[in-house]
Amino acid sequence: MFRGRPGSPLRVCGYLDSAETDACSQDPSRLASIFDTIGFSAYDSAMLTEVTTFMDAAPVGIDF
Repeated sequence: MFRGRPGSPLRVCGYLDSAETDACSQDPSRLASIFDTIGFSAYDSAMLTEVTTFMDAAPVGIDF
């Protein structure tokens, strides 16, 4: 818990291997499926597009 973060005190982190990151960057629905599996539902199509764009542009192994 990050009590010092107004409005968003909880941060959930996870890491995908490079093959999964590549697959998600090419198919936003794949990332949505991962989010659904872990119970994260606070996303929309705009967020998926932004995240997968970052995944595609980022060097392998970078966290964002």
